[in-house]
Amino acid sequence: MIRATILLIFLIVAFADAAKNAAPVAVAPAATKSEKNPIQQLVNSVKDITSSQRLSASVKDTSVNGLEGLNIKWTVPFKVQDYTVGFKYSLADLKKVPDSLFAKRSFRAANGVASVDADYDVADKTLDVATSWHSDDKGLSVSAAGNSKDMLTKVSAATSQSFGGNNFDVKGTFHVLKNKFDVITKASRDAFTAEVEYDTDAQNPLLSVSYKVNDNNVITPAVSLKDGDLSYGWNHKLSGGSIDANFRPGNNLDIEWQDNASNGFWSTKASIPVNNPSGTKVSFSREWNY
Repeated sequence: MIRATILLIFLIVAFADAAKNAAPVAVAPAATKSEKNPIQQLVNSVKDITSSQRLSASVKDTSVNGLEGLNIKWTVPFKVQDYTVGFKYSLADLKKVPDSLFAKRSFRAANGVASVDADYDVADKTLDVATSWHSDDKGLSVSAAGNSKDMLTKVSAATSQSFGGNNFDVKGTFHVLKNKFDVITKASRDAFTAEVEYDTDAQNPLLSVSYKVNDNNVITPAVSLKDGDLSYGWNHKLSGGSIDANFRPGNNLDIEWQDNASNGFWSTKASIPVNNPSGTKVSFSREWNY
């Protein structure tokens, strides 16, 4: 409760500071009745500093047990000068304090764009911090992540280059806690894209080749070079969404349907065991952006 109060005080002070530094407003005609309403003025003031809000609900099983089964989460960001601050709240828990508080900032640095994201978990009292830097001119990106408990947890670097009509992308990530390194290498030209994924833990390289059949369809067969497992992917764009399907012979057929809706989208997922269709799992979620 104390932290929530501190956040509220911070937002009030930030709003007062923004109002103090605002440019003078030209004299306007007499206000209408609704404009004179102090409550309406307060609402309009909050809208000025509030970024787009996000409300999401998800069901991970076909049986929903009351409000908790809906997994309703609310994310409310506020734009304060160069910062975005806010909170995340689980409506199903009906708690007095939010799940987490967050702050973000992006700025120009070394001919690129740097960003810092901080997220404080109220229950665990842990602070997660992620930093990144990207330069389009250099085709280079670097990032790092850590938390107040484990310190540094992950570092990564990526580069994108073009030679003779061919595009090459390489990304490497080192997971400090797992002492694991993974790398993704991608080469593309026209409608074809070849990609190899490898990590030092599984040591089972995955080779996939994507082919863009047309503007609405992409097929992606893949093979694990160590154990020989095959998979066949298909992406189909719809007028208001998309369908992704991935078939692994002798294993599963996974389907995800995303449908654009008013102020957000619907997402439906199904995982169908090939040898046991009765074990099919279906989940869906709805996200609203305001």
